[in-house]
Amino acid sequence: MFDEFGAQLEKYRALVLKAAKERRGDPVYNGSLEHAAILAENLFKFSEKEVCVLSGSLNPRVFGNRRVLDRAAEFLGKAGCSVQILIERSDDVDWEDHPFVQKFKSSSDLEVRTLQPDQIENLPFHFIVADSDSYRFEKDKGTSQAIGAFGDSEGGARLKGIFSELWQEAEKKTLQ
Repeated sequence: MFDEFGAQLEKYRALVLKAAKERRGDPVYNGSLEHAAILAENLFKFSEKEVCVLSGSLNPRVFGNRRVLDRAAEFLGKAGCSVQILIERSDDVDWEDHPFVQKFKSSSDLEVRTLQPDQIENLPFHFIVADSDSYRFEKDKGTSQAIGAFGDSEGGARLKGIFSELWQEAEKKTLQ
């Protein structure tokens, strides 16, 4: 069973890598947290400027994944690159023990904000958007099912616009 699961993940990894390299905007379906981590890993890997995350709690199975952490470190190590994270509720994140937060909390290129209660009320989705043209969009934040795309400037710009509007009203979170 494990070998079959591992083989399926490697096939999915290859599919995502191909989509990321080609950047044609083709949809990549996501049905699990493992898939979410593979998409997040490649969003960091292929982004050139910014990665914006709208999440409930920065699920550690995704944002604590070693490959995601490695790609995020490479991304944040490049000049002019930044990560902005919007969290629904600050209390839902273990700030002292979260792998992503602990690894990057001292980075001047990472900023975290918390949504206002009225922003959360009408927010059924979560997403990651990179460079306004690549993303993972979770239509129902209660599931891990999502769709990803690389090179979809229309969809990416729409998500970036939503993110920017939410960002303006959100409260800054100090990580130090």
